Amino acid sequence: MSPDPLFLSVLSLVDAPYRCRASTKSNDNHIRDLVFKGYVIPYRINEVKNRIELIGMFSANEWEM
Repeated sequence: MSPDPLFLSVLSLVDAPYRCRASTKSNDNHIRDLVFKGYVIPYRINEVKNRIELIGMFSANEWEM
């Protein structure tokens, strides 16, 4: 069984966390939007703790901050 494409997209953020667009809902450059098949997955790059923090998963038109 092959891995889920969504899982692989999220996992790839470890190697290139800034590859996704800066969030359109925030002025913080550390908050980014992974867009995947009509969904927006906002996440925060926490450089202090060296981790990526997923904020949620929303239909493209639902994402409000």
